[in-house]
Amino acid sequence: MDNINLENIDEKNLETEKINILKTKISNFLHILCSKKDVAGLDEFLQRQTEFVDNLKKKYPDCEKYRFYHLFVGSTPWEDCPKFDFPGEDSIEKFIESLEIKE
Repeated sequence: MDNINLENIDEKNLETEKINILKTKISNFLHILCSKKDVAGLDEFLQRQTEFVDNLKKKYPDCEKYRFYHLFVGSTPWEDCPKFDFPGEDSIEKFIESLEIKE
């Protein structure tokens, strides 16, 4: 994530800060694609996002209990999300970090 000192932040504020960073990264990525009128890039992102989310739903039947899941799909959780992000290669944070803009 960005170079922010997260050492002295309590867990709730740390989660909020990570959510804000993730929102910014997604927004910036989509803004760049739209400003470049990169329809193919936008289509590729939406395809990758859909496949990624479909795989999460299959692997994690409780995916709606993850806060990053709701942020990533643009939904609002119905209740408090006891979980934050998925582990390992299923991490939404890692997926967002992997996005690249083709020049």
